[in-house]
Parts: sequence; structure tokens; C-alpha cells
Amino acid sequence: MRTLLGLFGLLLFTSCSEERRLLNRIEGVFETTEFVVTDDATGNVLFTASPTWQFAECGRRSNSDEGQCLVTITEANGASYSYRYQLSASNQDTDFISFRISRESADIENDLTRALGGALVIDIRDNELRMFTNDQTRGGRRAIQGIQDYQVSIIATKR
Repeated sequence: MRTLLGLFGLLLFTSCSEERRLLNRIEGVFETTEFVVTDDATGNVLFTASPTWQFAECGRRSNSDEGQCLVTITEANGASYSYRYQLSASNQDTDFISFRISRESADIENDLTRALGGALVIDIRDNELRMFTNDQTRGGRRAIQGIQDYQVSIIATKR
């Protein structure tokens, strides 16, 4: 029984420290080097963008409390959107981020806001942020140009 409790405690600690590590690394400003949305069936590019991401400082409590972490996304044309994000850290190789548009920006409906609906896999290494869809994250997204099944690939570099 003690061994089982010890393993559970270690798993919880590892998960919490992974979440903290992700929260620390995502804080700051990232410039997009690639933001491409492609049709699953044809591989055709549906949408590209080059926004700047400004992830505010966020604590574990805010992250766990229904994703109250703030991010401002500013497009190249100056349009700016407020989002809340939530990181789901795992002690395996896959961590996730989900975005929820804030009330101030909720009336905006465009390809960028559609592409960010739902969860994305997140990977942060050195100063590079990667967010993308995979088999676990692809369903339930709003259609872009009438296409429901699409892939999202985002790469951004920290300033």
C-alpha cells in the first residue's frame, strides 16, 4: 500500500512540475515563423497567418482554474484578439494547449479564430514554440472554407 501511495505521489509531483515548466517556458512574446492550415483530404493550404503571441505570466492555480491564463494574439494587420489558454501537461511525450476566445473578442469569427478552436499539441524547446493537430486533437473544429477536417501547424520563436 505504501508503495502504491508513493508511486501516486511521484506521479502527481512529476505532472505538477511538468505543468510548471511549461507555464514558465511559454510566458513571453513569440513571433510566428509558420502558421499553416491544410485540408486533410487534399493537402491544399486553406489558411496562413503570421501573428505575434503574447503569453502573460500564469500560475498553476490560474491554469488549473478553467484556463484563466491570458494570451493576446496580434495579426500582421494590427488586429488583436484576447484569448484564455490552458495547458494540460502530461508526464508522457504529449502536452496540450487549448484556447478560448475572451468575451471582449467573442464576436470575431475568422479563419484564425476557427483554427485555434479545440486543443493543439504543444512542444516548447529552446526558444521555439510548436503547436499542431494530431489524431487526438482533430475533431470538433469549426469549418474553414467549408472544410471540417484540417491540420494546423504553428511554429513561433521567442523574442
